[in-house]
Amino acid sequence: MSQEAVRYGNGSTALVTLEQASAEIDKIVEESIPFAVATSANFSASLKLAEAVGTLREIFHKHPGIKKTVEAMKDTKLGFLTDKSPKAMAYAKSQGKTVVPYTYEEITECCIEAMLNGYRITNNEFNVIAGGFYAAKNGKYRKIVDNPDVTDFKFTTTSPMYSPDGKSAKVQCFASWMQKSQLVTLGTSDKDKGKEDTLVFTVRVNSAMGEDAVVGKAVSKLFSRVLMRLSGKIMSEATDVEFAEIKTPDGGRTLAIDEGNEKTSGPIYDIKGELGPQSPHESAATTPAGSGEGKEVPPPETPQPPETKPPKAKTLFENLMAARGTFCKMVTDNLDAIQNILSADELLAVKERWNGASIKGLGGVTKGAPWPIPETKEEKPLFETEEEEKTEEGPVDAFLSKVEEYRKELNSNAWNLILKIAGMTHAPISEIPEGEPRVRFLERCSRSLDQQNAKKK
Repeated sequence: MSQEAVRYGNGSTALVTLEQASAEIDKIVEESIPFAVATSANFSASLKLAEAVGTLREIFHKHPGIKKTVEAMKDTKLGFLTDKSPKAMAYAKSQGKTVVPYTYEEITECCIEAMLNGYRITNNEFNVIAGGFYAAKNGKYRKIVDNPDVTDFKFTTTSPMYSPDGKSAKVQCFASWMQKSQLVTLGTSDKDKGKEDTLVFTVRVNSAMGEDAVVGKAVSKLFSRVLMRLSGKIMSEATDVEFAEIKTPDGGRTLAIDEGNEKTSGPIYDIKGELGPQSPHESAATTPAGSGEGKEVPPPETPQPPETKPPKAKTLFENLMAARGTFCKMVTDNLDAIQNILSADELLAVKERWNGASIKGLGGVTKGAPWPIPETKEEKPLFETEEEEKTEEGPVDAFLSKVEEYRKELNSNAWNLILKIAGMTHAPISEIPEGEPRVRFLERCSRSLDQQNAKKK
């Protein structure tokens, strides 16, 4: 192994190998973590931590082998991700934006902060976002399961409940673990015993995110809550870089920052690749080349007010599905229009909402009130019969066929609850994506049917 001469701040020159420098970093971090995570106001501990930070900076900045290692780990999931990956910067450039890459010194500051907080620079345990350190989902999970006081850690979530415009979603999360022989829970409510601990996260959604990415954001926030409970310290719930994507000029995708992160200084890309607020340093870097002294700099252009467009008028169907307390009145005032304007699918969705509201008397609908529109307009059935499917679309859809069996056996309250949890109250069941989402839906139906049958016995 080749040796490198490293000159430290005290003037001494040390000839060390990469292994020796790495061992020294590990030793400093191991000795300093207790000071970094201490909750007491101990000034001597602060001095020791400051000394450790200074020594780590010298090693990171002056040892060529350490620098080469850190650069190799940057912008890869085997190492750590940043919001200024080469592809993200290339995309910004294609949009006429100038983005200044992070300096090595900026990256090392985040690496040092991550290690002193107990995170590794491998396996994407932290991200560099807007120039700062943010713990990522992988690192949070490892810190939870590695905690010596924690055993049998479990967590789960519901499926996302999307807002009407699809720009956000709510995900309910649950976690439990054993701590010193005591069961600890998060998100588990027991109203009968006066305990209310419901944990629901609102997640911002962009057009590139699937259901797994939405749930992943919520899980990362859940892990932050668990760590706060364990440590007694506040930490950021900002979501990971990996959960937001932008398209690149070559048609691929690269990682970027979702606008929902709490920290907004520095470049932020949305799904369209637009550059958000910049720090003064980054703004200065966009000055045109050759604009030095002695040359007349043209005055800045007067900013033009953004073009305002009249809001797009909502359709009758959109107004009906968005209505709350006025839902009943809106239906009864527009009976003719509902019958003549809405498509079969839209009419069925409004009818299902009415039937759901009549169970509990919501939206101004009286409990048990029948659907006010006579069955004059042919409605498209939610599930086609076996004969129809065979003549029109070939083989029967096994998923829809199984769901129809469950729907017939479940009572209306259980069925409506399943639709609500799955976010399919106002959408056809056939729109559930294939794969795991359909498997989860059938499992939920099976459990509800078992519970229903058990009550009958």
